Amino acid sequence: MNKLKYKLFIPHIVLFLLAIQFLGDTIIRSDDISNWQLDDFLTYFISLVTAFSFWLLFAWLTVSLQRIHWLMAFPGVFIVFLIETVILILCYGYFDYFNAMPNFYSWEYILEEPTDVYAILTSTLKITHFLVLTISTALLSGIWYWQIGRYRDKKFLSYSVFAALFFFLIGSAYIFINVRQIDQSSVPDVNSVAAISSIAMDQYWHNTTTTGSGLKKANRIEIPQSKAEVPANVLIIVNESLRRKNLHAFGYPVDTTPIMSNFLKTHENEVFIFQNAYANATTTMLSLTSMLTGVSTVQTSDILHQSPLVFDYAKSLNYQTFFVSAQSFAWRNFDVFFETPSLDIFWNKEIGFAPRVHDIGTDDRLMIREFKKSMQRIDKKPFLGVVHTNCNHYPYFSQQPSGSLLDRYNQSIQFLDNQFDEIIKQLLESELLDKTIIIFTSDHGEAFGEHNYFGHLRTFYEEESGIPFWIYIPQALQKYYGEKIETLRTNTKLNISNVDLVPTVIDLLKVPKIPEVIRNNFLGNSLLNPFDPNRYIFMLNNNEVSNYKIFLSLGVISGDYKYMLIKKGSAFREVTFNIRLDQDEINNLTNVHHKLVDDIQAEIRKYDSARKILELAQQNPYNK
Repeated sequence: MNKLKYKLFIPHIVLFLLAIQFLGDTIIRSDDISNWQLDDFLTYFISLVTAFSFWLLFAWLTVSLQRIHWLMAFPGVFIVFLIETVILILCYGYFDYFNAMPNFYSWEYILEEPTDVYAILTSTLKITHFLVLTISTALLSGIWYWQIGRYRDKKFLSYSVFAALFFFLIGSAYIFINVRQIDQSSVPDVNSVAAISSIAMDQYWHNTTTTGSGLKKANRIEIPQSKAEVPANVLIIVNESLRRKNLHAFGYPVDTTPIMSNFLKTHENEVFIFQNAYANATTTMLSLTSMLTGVSTVQTSDILHQSPLVFDYAKSLNYQTFFVSAQSFAWRNFDVFFETPSLDIFWNKEIGFAPRVHDIGTDDRLMIREFKKSMQRIDKKPFLGVVHTNCNHYPYFSQQPSGSLLDRYNQSIQFLDNQFDEIIKQLLESELLDKTIIIFTSDHGEAFGEHNYFGHLRTFYEEESGIPFWIYIPQALQKYYGEKIETLRTNTKLNISNVDLVPTVIDLLKVPKIPEVIRNNFLGNSLLNPFDPNRYIFMLNNNEVSNYKIFLSLGVISGDYKYMLIKKGSAFREVTFNIRLDQDEINNLTNVHHKLVDDIQAEIRKYDSARKILELAQQNPYNK
């Protein structure tokens, strides 16, 4: 019996490492695991065997090197445990923030967008985090080295080494092949290494990337030239991650925007505040491109890339145009997509050689400076401009951030309010405020734990999809729209979305010559015209343009109801809420309103990207 123990030893630290992951998974991911299918459990078991085999092989390698010299194995041991510790911290930290484990597409994004990831990490991590990482790595390495050193005088049976190698190779191959299909079902370290290996093979061996992983150069339909009928300028203020519920004008008890609140109150008869506005996506890449083209996220990439930008409509009237952004456009071909001869002035972090100050963007104050320069260059000629802010993106920029994440977010909104003040002052100084229509909106909102996760990208709950939206039309310009002003006021009570922005601008500028193919492509409506209060508003984060299956989700709003499919682990939750009576979105009415759900699903099936998510959800329903 002693001889058997002597030859087939299993170091306690190997069992300890496996126990950490197993207990961590069963406690932290219990909801996900309760919805696993047989193939999920099989994958998890195989990943545990693979991890067990790896640590046995690593123990054998450590012993072999220690026999040569007792310190020879230590650098390798430290590096392995550094990687292991980093992966586990990233995976469980990711889960704590998003309530989901990183999958293949999460790691693909991390590897393909290192600048973005670096910006987030440097904004989040403190010296204490590095100290904890260093101490944890050194402690685990030391325990491993001490434990394994006790076996320097012992020998592995040769067949046990080959058995461990066999199970490691077979298990690794299975996980590697299925890492995209069987999502988030392996232990974190095995899943992460398999995903990274698969991505590396795709990019550096096969020279391929994920289908639908970015934008491309557009071939847009031309708008015929015509003469302007309304002496109106248009300024569109697009904010980043600004949610509706944290602005006083939309019911927030604390006035985070006193300057804006005063402006809205002072110009009460000239301002149209839409209380039920929604994003088209909760990822900037899809939301911004949808917003500035009028193309819904459920429509095809071809439609998106042939549709004119909002600047093209203004340029057809011989307007001056500008687009100034505090964000980086050197990702996902943003810079390529927004190339257009219709833009007279285009400025962003890269074009302006601006320093990276916040996230991957720059300081909004630098962007406001460029806005003022643009206004001076325009010199009171008719214009359409877009101002694109950045400060409300995580980790929420302000001059002296402090407190909780929500506190910092509110401070960033106060900082934004100061930039809004600068915009209004510039319009006043230029004597253009009473000649300029202002549209204020956001690409999406931000979550702060309301439904057990933070940030955006994940779902379309109110905190993430609900956005502020208001239009300022000076009294002097309202006469050009007649009864449409009253219609606009009536529509403030209805559901709208950013996909309505371009059709509304077309009406505000009275662009007369719009090719029929463009009008037929619009799923949105002009807010100056009557529309069906029960029309369908789509929200989607995965389509032909952005096929990163990090968080597969789908949202549809119709009247008082919101329908969502939310991926949780390998399964999908199906939820329906009455967003008027249940603003916290707690009471799931899916099993109550069968006809409503059937009608929404019939509408979903009309669009390929949305239909695929619906079919996948129906194959993998969530049990709770």
